[in-house]
Amino acid sequence: MSTGPNPREVSPTIERWLRSTLGPIGRAQELRRIFELHGAEWYLRPRMGFQAFLRFVLRNTRYIEIPLTSTRYRSMKCYSYGPPDPFVLGVSLRGGAYLSHGSALHLHGLGPPTKRIYVNREQHPKPRPDSAPTQEAIDRSFANNPRISNYVLKWKRYSFVMLSGKNTGRLQVVALTTPGGDTVEATGLERTLIDAAVRPVYCGGVQQVANAYREAKPRVIAGTLLNTLEKLEHVYPYHQAIGFYMQRADYDDADVEGFRALGTPFKFYLENKPRSPKYSPEWHVHYPRNLI
Repeated sequence: MSTGPNPREVSPTIERWLRSTLGPIGRAQELRRIFELHGAEWYLRPRMGFQAFLRFVLRNTRYIEIPLTSTRYRSMKCYSYGPPDPFVLGVSLRGGAYLSHGSALHLHGLGPPTKRIYVNREQHPKPRPDSAPTQEAIDRSFANNPRISNYVLKWKRYSFVMLSGKNTGRLQVVALTTPGGDTVEATGLERTLIDAAVRPVYCGGVQQVANAYREAKPRVIAGTLLNTLEKLEHVYPYHQAIGFYMQRADYDDADVEGFRALGTPFKFYLENKPRSPKYSPEWHVHYPRNLI
C-alpha cells in the first residue's frame, strides 16, 4: 500500500499554501486548523501529529517561530515567513486588531520610533452611560494615575501593548505603510489625534501630543476631526483638550471654532495627576506648566 511521497518532497507545496493562507505571520491555532484540513492531502496524516508538523514546517520551510512572553499573561508563539516586521507582528497577535495611539502617530510621521507597539482590539458594544459627567467625577478621575493596560507581550526588544478599546465599529481605521514597506491597519490621522488627546500616556505624554498636533496641522481636516470626535461619543469633554491643542498649534480660527462652539462646561485636564499645572481660562483646561 502506497504511503505517498516523502514529506520533504511536498514541503514547497506546503510552504506556498501556508504563505497564501496565513500571510506573513500566523498563530499556532491557525496552523493547527490548516494541518487538520490538509494534512492528509500532503501525506502527513495520520502518521504525523500536529507538534511533529510544526517541527517539520520549521525545518523545511522559511517559517520561523516567534516566541512572545508575558510576566502577567499567558505567553504565546507565532510563526513568521522570515524575520517579521514588528508592526505586522503586532496586528497579527489578535484577530480584528489594528494599531493605535503612539504606533499610529509614528506611522503617520507624527511621533518618534518606539519599541512599544500599541495593538487595539475593540470591545463588544456597551450601552452609553445614562448619567452625564459631573465636575466631581472628572476631578476624581484625573486625580488618580491613568489606567494602563498590563497585557504586554515581549519579543526581543519590542513590547506589544494589548488594548481593549471602546467599540467604534472600527471608525476611521485605514491601511498605512510601515517603515519596512509592509501594510497594516491603523487609525487614520484625525482619529489618531483624538485618541492621543484622550490617552496621552500611550503616546509619549502631553508634550508629544502637542508636537503631533503642530506637525499634523497642514494635513488635518478640521471638519473630519470634529465629525470623528462626535461619532466616538466620549462622555468626557475631550473637545476642550483638542481645541486647546489646536489653538496652541496656531490652527486657523475657523478650524478651532467648531470645538469652541461645543462650549466649556467643565474644568478639564490634559493629563492625570497634574503637578502645579497652568490653566487656560478660554478652554477651562489644566495643562503642564512646562508645555512648549
